[in-house]
Amino acid sequence: LRLSKGIDLYELKKKYGVDLYEACKDDISGFVEAGLGVYTGDRFYLTDSGLWVGDGIVNRLLPSADTI
Repeated sequence: LRLSKGIDLYELKKKYGVDLYEACKDDISGFVEAGLGVYTGDRFYLTDSGLWVGDGIVNRLLPSADTI
């Protein structure tokens, strides 16, 4: 996620069976609305502003992913 290319959500689901967007869509939508991330339908990546708080974003997404 810290890389400029972000996470390929399709590949993550295909390789590990994890639908991160479905598990974290409220958080991801919030990050997008706050200008911290971009969701393209198959990829989620951080904006320049989001990279500054990337650790907090990852910490927010990981507990949600545990429910998968």
